[in-house]
Amino acid sequence: MRRRLLIASMTLVSVLMVALMVPFVSAFAADRTQDLFVNRLTDVNRFAVLAEDSLQGGFGNLGVDLERYADVYGGTVFVANANREVVASSSKDVDLKDPEVSRAIKQALSGSGSAPPRTVWPWDDRPFVIGAPIGRDAQVIGGVVMVSPTTSVQSSVSSALVWLVIAGFTALALTAYGLVIPLVGWIIRPVHDLDLAVKRLAGGTHPSRVPDQAGPHELQDLARSFNSMADNVALSQRQQAELVANAAHQLGNPLAALRLRVENLTGSKQDDEVDMVLEETDRLGKIVGSLLDLSQVGAHAVEPMRVD
Repeated sequence: MRRRLLIASMTLVSVLMVALMVPFVSAFAADRTQDLFVNRLTDVNRFAVLAEDSLQGGFGNLGVDLERYADVYGGTVFVANANREVVASSSKDVDLKDPEVSRAIKQALSGSGSAPPRTVWPWDDRPFVIGAPIGRDAQVIGGVVMVSPTTSVQSSVSSALVWLVIAGFTALALTAYGLVIPLVGWIIRPVHDLDLAVKRLAGGTHPSRVPDQAGPHELQDLARSFNSMADNVALSQRQQAELVANAAHQLGNPLAALRLRVENLTGSKQDDEVDMVLEETDRLGKIVGSLLDLSQVGAHAVEPMRVD
């Protein structure tokens, strides 16, 4: 019962801690994701401003700026014109057929830009694909698309998860030893007392009673039932002892009288027969004496032994 209560209690505490930790981790991951997205979107909009002049008058140092940015922050940044042709890029291996890239170009050319991305988790290594239109109002002449890795967010969220798991196990251990185990011990204390009383009763200790005013109502009823059983067992043993004592006492007097009468027969021709009768009388007297001794002995464990 103790083990079951501990398992049930620790399961409930674990579920409660997980229910508290999941929203915290989700909020932290969403916050870190939002920070990265805002920073990268700001950079994409800055490149869109620079690319507007480049598309109209010449690219100049735009390609160099894109390569330098990619060297510092990683990923790929490129500029596409209204015909979806790459006119400047930080890398030569731009995959325009990638579904995410294609959707980002389409959103940029439509003038809407990219929507906020999904929340980044350590097991999800997909990069951000962010697009921004080049131009003002309805005059969109191209778009800037950035494929940005999310390694920094993954690392931050992974560290937060590790520390949170460590803190969770520490709190779980402290809760177990400081609250759950003492609480379970307090709950099953009446059961423990009842177990000790049953062992005392089995060992022949009478009367063996347990408190019947502590613990839940169900255990109080069980304690009262046990006390009633212990009283009945003690009464039954006392009655048996009295019965044996009375029987031994009642048999002792006739045996003593019988022996006296048999002894009066000595000196006759049947001395051998008289001696045999006296022998049997002595044997029966020993049996009656054993019954009397048995009536004064409680319920003790008896070791069996071989006899002839």
